[in-house]
Amino acid sequence: MTAGTPTDGPSIVLVGTEFATKVHVPALTAAGWRVAAFVGRDPEKTRRVADAHRVAHASTSLEAVLDAVDAPAVAVTTPPAPHPGLVATAVAAGRHVLCEKPFAVDAKAAREMTDVAAAGGVAGLVVFQWRWSPVRSVMGLALAQGLIGVPKSFHLVDLVPVGPTRKEQRDWFYRADQGGGWTLTAGSHWLDQARLWFGEAESVTAQFTPIVGHDSDAEDTFSAQVQYAGGVRGVLHQTGAGHGRWHHLAAVNGTDGMVWSDGTQTWLADADGERVVEVPVELQLPGDPPTSGRDHVRPMTKLYTALADIVRGAPVDSGVPLPTFADGLAVMEVVDAIRASAAADGERTPVRAA
Repeated sequence: MTAGTPTDGPSIVLVGTEFATKVHVPALTAAGWRVAAFVGRDPEKTRRVADAHRVAHASTSLEAVLDAVDAPAVAVTTPPAPHPGLVATAVAAGRHVLCEKPFAVDAKAAREMTDVAAAGGVAGLVVFQWRWSPVRSVMGLALAQGLIGVPKSFHLVDLVPVGPTRKEQRDWFYRADQGGGWTLTAGSHWLDQARLWFGEAESVTAQFTPIVGHDSDAEDTFSAQVQYAGGVRGVLHQTGAGHGRWHHLAAVNGTDGMVWSDGTQTWLADADGERVVEVPVELQLPGDPPTSGRDHVRPMTKLYTALADIVRGAPVDSGVPLPTFADGLAVMEVVDAIRASAAADGERTPVRAA
């Protein structure tokens, strides 16, 4: 465990050695967890990572670790293709599971994991940590309070400058059969958020527009119009092949006003004018303010705090609904519909979850 890691909190097994060390370990530490073991593909690298974090157990076998370590939870932080097997192993051992997104390569795999966790009677959570982003949670609060009347349309736009250089992406990201592509790796967060706000998606019309042109069958840019059961319709346009700085807009327009965010603050405009929406104490994140709008650790800390409450059998007061495997499945069904629509040159495609 790292210096300063609590010694009396619940313990967890971390599967993965990349994003796990950059984001999950500091979030776990902040939430009071102890890392009991690392599991990775490369035995030497996994041992080095474990030693660097003062963790005794390191292995390439999750099953072997769960036989040796009495940890009540497993965090799966690998790329999506191996998720079903890893989740099944953890559930068979009676462990609660937190699974990174992309949750799965497709809805079939997502349904398999959801069914396995439900049958095993354990908690299954998906890393949709941006539910705890204050600008998103306060937008959701404004919608729930009816501050813009009846929501009618939305625009969710992200132009992210990671694709041109590939500095932040692994090879799996460029393979559709491995769960790659911008729709799943980044768009899934906003699809999850929109579902919280508007309910189940009914149909989509989508297109992929490759920008960088890597040797890849996975998209770096997508545009999708999504129709929700309650009558709300809107557009998600996102790219990982932006240039310069990150550009972001999230806006929901209703019968009595509009609420929107640039990723740093949230505004409301209605008959009384335009004003900043303050974040209430219960939706604020722990720790120091982030240096950018892409701070992963603080919202992840909220997710791990909720998982710790589940392990202890304590009431969960997370401020926002917990993202479960069922939520991950619902998002994957929309992603599959987007892929099908894009393959059919934008043909309107129903969502299975509708």
